[in-house]
Amino acid sequence: MNKIVIIVVSVLVVAAMALVGCATPPAEPAVPATPAVNLPDVIKIGAIHPMTGGASPAGQQMTAGAQLAVDQINASGGIKNMGGAKLELIVGDYQSVSDIAGTEAERVITQEDVVVLMGSYANTIPVTVQAQKYKCPMVCSVMGAHLDKTYDYVFRDFNMMEYDDQEIWGAVKFMGDQTGVYPKTIAMLHNDGEWGLTCRSIATETIAREGWEIVYDEIYPWFTQTDFSSNLAEIAAAKPDLMAISMCLPEHTYWSKQVMEAGLDFPCGMWSWGCACEDPVFYE
Repeated sequence: MNKIVIIVVSVLVVAAMALVGCATPPAEPAVPATPAVNLPDVIKIGAIHPMTGGASPAGQQMTAGAQLAVDQINASGGIKNMGGAKLELIVGDYQSVSDIAGTEAERVITQEDVVVLMGSYANTIPVTVQAQKYKCPMVCSVMGAHLDKTYDYVFRDFNMMEYDDQEIWGAVKFMGDQTGVYPKTIAMLHNDGEWGLTCRSIATETIAREGWEIVYDEIYPWFTQTDFSSNLAEIAAAKPDLMAISMCLPEHTYWSKQVMEAGLDFPCGMWSWGCACEDPVFYE
């Protein structure tokens, strides 16, 4: 009999505890207060451009464009979701010299405390190496597909150089379809920068695939060569159907002037992976 009483009492105690639990659920654990976030007043952006040296016209133009964007954003209230933080452009001048590009990028990242890089127009590899090393995101203005595969902190803001190659040779073949005249022999002159060497590598593969013959293939020092007379003499002797070049300022101006003065004619045209026509000096 005593055992039955004990069992009944135990059941009643458990039931009572259950009823109490249903009526007053345990309190939720306290949620820690969200710590205050100290938003920066200024956000620094690094721009690695050739402000001096042979490529300075392009570098100065790109820097002016970046500064204009910074000024407009700041004038409109800054970065809204960061409490109106203002942007500050930190410019690194690599003086149109590849070796300096890397050291300037490292200086801007480590000493100026920028949160992102942009640039570098011509000497891409040395800058991207530093961006990857310090895990500083970089928006790059010149790069091929190989950089997409190699550097996961580097992003491009325009088509890959491979796309430019497809556009050039696609246009050459389109003109051949329209006129019946296709190139059989190709002359190439590329600069020794990242842009020129990548263009040359891609073009060489395309030319081989099309079954054309390269009768002249030279690399010249970017930003420093002003006299192309020896190149032109050899090109004239090779008599190519098509001239392929990768040039920018200032050498594109010298080259184009000297080609006209030499009276060279390329039946399938001269095709340039480069620029110069945005500078009034080109036309002068």
